[in-house]
This record gives sequence, structure tokens and C-alpha cells, in this order.
Amino acid sequence: MEVKVWTNGKPNYETGSGFGVRIARKDRDSNFLQSQPIVRLLVDDEVVEVELTPSFWRKCHEIRHQKIGKWIVYHGLHKASKGYPNKLLLERTMSNEYKLCQCK
Repeated sequence: MEVKVWTNGKPNYETGSGFGVRIARKDRDSNFLQSQPIVRLLVDDEVVEVELTPSFWRKCHEIRHQKIGKWIVYHGLHKASKGYPNKLLLERTMSNEYKLCQCK
């Protein structure tokens, strides 16, 4: 599924905090389960377990984690025109596991 680079508006480029990926509502509803509040992401072959916040199921459907942020900054994916975030791929590898990739 296609996701977009997300920032809270005050990201920390050194620690990676304040970054994540935003998932379209339809993709959230068809790919994630409320009964599984933790999702596993493969980020550069490292597994990151991320707890989905209660707001994920309301209107803030982002997956946020410092390691995701560091990956975004390392690859320069945070650099985009305002209102036009870079697009990424979130590929399902297992039932509750996804791999974060750059769009080709």
C-alpha cells in the first residue's frame, strides 16, 4: 500500500522523533485490526515494533517511531514541498508485519 511521509511539524532530525508514515483511511481499515494493537515494521532489515495509538483508529492514522524517522531522514525523504509529502510503500510480509520501502 502507498503511504506518505508524516511529520508532527516539529521533528527532530537527529533522534527521528516527530516522524512517521500516514496511512489512508481505507488502507488502515482493510489492513490493520484493532485487536492487534502492535504492528511490526521492517525498516532496513531491522524489525521495529510499534504500538498503534487509540487515535490511529480515529483521525490520526499515522504509524510513528524514532527508527522510522531516522530512516526517513537518512534517505532524505523528509525533503519535500509543503503539502506534497514523499510517498513510500508499506508491503505486507506476514499477517501483522510490513516492510517500509521507497517508491521506485
